[in-house]
Amino acid sequence: MIERMYAFQVYPREMEEIKGGQVMDVASLQETLDTAFDQSKLDQGPGIGFNFSSVSRTHDVREFLLSVAFGTGEEALKAAEDLSFRLASAMDNRSNPALFAVSAHRIENKESIDPKRFVFALVGGV
Repeated sequence: MIERMYAFQVYPREMEEIKGGQVMDVASLQETLDTAFDQSKLDQGPGIGFNFSSVSRTHDVREFLLSVAFGTGEEALKAAEDLSFRLASAMDNRSNPALFAVSAHRIENKESIDPKRFVFALVGGV
């Protein structure tokens, strides 16, 4: 089940204004995204590892993704915006503008009281 979703129009090296924000009507996307998720078998794939700072054991992208999944509404939006700015800064002028979407999903687990949470990030180029 989608708990929240954000989408942004990202241009290479754009560091002042990225258009986008929270997708409000996620219910209409739920079935399509569920089908794509089931077909992808992502829940059975390998996890993503981050190279942590040896001092703090943190990674900026990991912290942003955790905020999207577990933060308040304001924290999640800020983290999604920060991820889109980070993407823009990594793009160069050879890159086309892109759609960046990030969503947090909750999957109830019959074997556990706590639901699983997944965060998906999608970059689609033009």
